Amino acid sequence: MNPINIVFQYLYEFLDALITKQTSPEEAYRKFDEIAAKHSEILRKLTKEVQEARQNRDDEAVKRAVVQYEEALDRLVITFIILSLILVRNHVFSHKKQFFNS
Repeated sequence: MNPINIVFQYLYEFLDALITKQTSPEEAYRKFDEIAAKHSEILRKLTKEVQEARQNRDDEAVKRAVVQYEEALDRLVITFIILSLILVRNHVFSHKKQFFNS
């Protein structure tokens, strides 16, 4: 798949999940979790590409695969940060709700 298409697809899914967060944090968490799973698979694939390029002593292929790996890793880290924020926000909100309803 074209790297530009990957970025646009990621951006679409990311924004969809971010917008969903406003109305349904649980659904947004599920969407972000799916994004994270996709990127984990991409990272595994790119790791294999780097290893194969190194075995073939193809420096250009190694450079390309490493750049793609770093970009995918950046997107994955951002996704995990958002997932963490959703979890923390829901946890704090549920405790406040329990406190005031006691």
